[in-house]
Amino acid sequence: MGRALALLALMAWLPAAELRLSGVIGQSEPPTATPLAVLGFAGVAVDAAGRLWGAAGDRLLRVDDGVTVAAAIVLPAGIRSPGGLARRGDRLLAPLADGRLAVVDPAAGRIERLLPLPPGTTRVHCPAQPGPGAGRFLAVVLAGRQLLGLPEDGSAAVAIATLPELPGTWVEAVGVLAGGDVVVGTGYPDMRQYRLAMAAGHWVNAAGWPRPGWPRQYLRVGEATWMLGHDGAVALVDGASDGRPPLPAQATGQPHHGAVATNDGWWTASARGLVLHAPDGRPLRRLGGLPGLAGVAATGDGALLALLGGGLVVRLGQDDGPTGVPSSPDEQAWHIGHGWTGRASALAGERDGALLLDASAGALWRFEPERARWGDHPWTAAAPAGTLAAAGALAVGDCRVLVVAGGRLLEADRRTLPLALAAVALPDATAVRVIACDGDDRLYAATAGEVAACARGPGGFARRWAVPAPGVVALATLPGLVATATERRIVLLAAADGHPLAELDAEALPGRRLRVTGLAAQPPWLLVADADGCRVLRLRVVHD
Repeated sequence: MGRALALLALMAWLPAAELRLSGVIGQSEPPTATPLAVLGFAGVAVDAAGRLWGAAGDRLLRVDDGVTVAAAIVLPAGIRSPGGLARRGDRLLAPLADGRLAVVDPAAGRIERLLPLPPGTTRVHCPAQPGPGAGRFLAVVLAGRQLLGLPEDGSAAVAIATLPELPGTWVEAVGVLAGGDVVVGTGYPDMRQYRLAMAAGHWVNAAGWPRPGWPRQYLRVGEATWMLGHDGAVALVDGASDGRPPLPAQATGQPHHGAVATNDGWWTASARGLVLHAPDGRPLRRLGGLPGLAGVAATGDGALLALLGGGLVVRLGQDDGPTGVPSSPDEQAWHIGHGWTGRASALAGERDGALLLDASAGALWRFEPERARWGDHPWTAAAPAGTLAAAGALAVGDCRVLVVAGGRLLEADRRTLPLALAAVALPDATAVRVIACDGDDRLYAATAGEVAACARGPGGFARRWAVPAPGVVALATLPGLVATATERRIVLLAAADGHPLAELDAEALPGRRLRVTGLAAQPPWLLVADADGCRVLRLRVVHD
């Protein structure tokens, strides 16, 4: 009886807490829809009926109302890059990575024809409507230095012209102007645009041609042809359109893979997803999800870093809505190094970046997202390859970083590189799966069956309390609280003694889905990486 009264008294003393859903980040689909497992798109087009289509992987996705994926057409291969997606009358044209051009009937939802592209094709441009000059071709392609046209009837390619010698550079984009002339744009260091007069059969060297420019794509809008440049600006290249002011830089979203103008503004396809921009360039909304979501970290500057499959890190804002555009410093989602093939086993936020544990190489990397522009080096080896055998868990305190590797707890001063990792005592370190810090002197550790709180003492960390908690895959700390998560449930514990204060499971969340792959705290928010929903859930921790 006395024990029961003591327990009731303790429960009355403990502060009440509640987890409330405050938003979804990174997933544009409505909660009742199937999650969209697409971050970037390889092309975008609007069909003759005014329906929006995006190319992602080996699928063409039809988007209704700019929000919901309503249909899909499976292609025999992925979209080639660069290549994109184009409309030609009432058909869609999709250059494929297997060297063919797919002619798609969007109304019927099927592929109508597959035409071979010439061997060695590097660039493809599909004129939006049949017209004079090069506009008579279904596609204009570049193979080596040869410009070729693909006839509508699928017969053999027709030679158009040979490009002039351009040593030390390459062709970025090919387009067809309103009058049927061909325009070719080169990359660094030449960065010029060359115009081929189709009627005369020669390259134009007058009226400002060749013109400066570093294009990604040529886009037909009404009677004008626009250049979508590397700096994000949209410049006019058709002489009949000169004098129109260029759109601001953000109007294009710096797309790698295409853009299309509609009555609402511009849709762009890039590594950010499909993004709708207002006519003045403001990004309005995004279509996409967070595929392969493997973890989330909160940085000290208020950003979130989501770790995705394939070695991508995307920067999100804690106040983003479901359609928020990833706020990367350029058009690319932040990538983990160049050709990085490691397996990330843990991610932890720092003041202006994150630490990532590379279980494949046995290394620890420091990632600084603000250094992710061209020529920057955002990744620094905090602990070189081979120094962390069987690395599995990571946590960051005020001044210390702690790693569980090889069945031992290692720690170092995280303000110095490279890290001088040294062993420190931790009960049951060989069984620890996940850890989280509250400052430098309080550590929480989850094994297969329990969560334990440990305090630093003269000989290392000593256990203060432990509670049964099977299947915990993630931990995070908030003031006075410890957040624990299994794949399907999140539980708040009192930091003082491990008493459960609140919980939330999949049944209470949008779509009734949840598969936790990481937690991060940014008081009063708890951020949850939900791999099933391809999203980050923002939960508000409310104290009564």
